[in-house]
Amino acid sequence: KMGSWNFDLKIDRLTWSKELYNIFGTDNQTFRETHGSFLHLIDAHDREFALQTSRHTQQTGEPFTIEYHITTPKGEKRIIQEFGYGVKDENGIVTRLFGTAQDITERKLAEEDRLRLSSILEATSDFVGIADVDQRIVFLNTAGRIAMGYGEMEDLSQKKILDFSPDWANEIIGKEGIPAALKAGKWIGETAFLPRGGVEIPVSQVIVAHNNSNGELQYLSTIARDITFQKEAEQKLEQQNKELVFQNEEKEKRAAELAIANKELALSNTELEQFAYVASHDLQEPLR
Repeated sequence: KMGSWNFDLKIDRLTWSKELYNIFGTDNQTFRETHGSFLHLIDAHDREFALQTSRHTQQTGEPFTIEYHITTPKGEKRIIQEFGYGVKDENGIVTRLFGTAQDITERKLAEEDRLRLSSILEATSDFVGIADVDQRIVFLNTAGRIAMGYGEMEDLSQKKILDFSPDWANEIIGKEGIPAALKAGKWIGETAFLPRGGVEIPVSQVIVAHNNSNGELQYLSTIARDITFQKEAEQKLEQQNKELVFQNEEKEKRAAELAIANKELALSNTELEQFAYVASHDLQEPLR
């Protein structure tokens, strides 16, 4: 939305286009067409700056661009971008200002959202990347660049998603991950990244397909978390389990050997008792 205005300094008459009334949420019945009335439509914290900017152009005729906040009579918060310039008479005195004003609320909020999102993406230790419909990288956050060995300003536009992973992981990403994301919107799995001149980094990876209102793919995003410590812990636990199984098998083996030895000992004791009985019996005859 954009409207135009002109301000006659001699008679303090401010003339607005119809669209400008819509932007400020007022009408020509309730708005007094003076510069002072206009200034009171601007939120208090921006009013003095707007006044000083206007005065400078009234004195010099120099063009200006300014942004300020307003609150409409209905309580709606809006951000306005205004452009203006002065026109001088034959004596070099500024007699009239002309300009435009535009409601940039949606654009500013979108920019703030992007900045907020960007700060979050740059603050996280996870690897975050965005690729276009051809899978070319258009964004890789700082954590991702550091892990993959790329500088902050290094151009990655010729790189694709599959350029960052070892062959075995690309098999999963290319044949399972991306097709699943395109079909269902999201895919989660365990893969790996391969830094330049480095060692594989095992990761838990999410791939998300972002579509427009017509269901057409706009871009792909991926978030990956380094799970090196988890994998090392799993391997350590697996080794401990193997050792425990081995120890249990050894214990069972020793227990079986001990059982056999006890059985043999018991048999030997029985045989010894029988021999002792026989020997004792045989020795009794000579003594008689």
